[in-house]
Amino acid sequence: MRFSILLIAALVLAAVPAQACRVMLSPASRVFGAYQRGIIESVAYVRVVSSRDLGQPSGDANPWEATAQVERVVWGANTSGEVRFSYGWGSGACDLGYGQPKPGDQWVAYFWKHPEMGQQVWLALPLHVSEEIEPELRKLRRAS
Repeated sequence: MRFSILLIAALVLAAVPAQACRVMLSPASRVFGAYQRGIIESVAYVRVVSSRDLGQPSGDANPWEATAQVERVVWGANTSGEVRFSYGWGSGACDLGYGQPKPGDQWVAYFWKHPEMGQQVWLALPLHVSEEIEPELRKLRRAS
């Protein structure tokens, strides 16, 4: 009996780092859901200026932050010039899995209006991911 309790406890503790997120939405589900709920205030092409690690990796978490310049607003009103976004927090199972960008990389930023902090990046995705989700973005980019 004691052995089975120890075995169960060991299995539970061993499973914690690999435990999947309770709710893991795909980028497409996140974007379409945000549009439906009216969360997104604007969408812009951004170019990464710099990125940095935000600390030592812990378990499977590897947090980073990128600073990017807004190049073109494709929908809505946006007054941001320079923006920041970060990923890699928490379990890797909960992260979207996009690695730390390099200067020059193009991403698409989806903005929302924070009640106290104004317009903020709600979600940022690599350009190719956003264009797969929203093919009209590819058409807009090629038209300019």
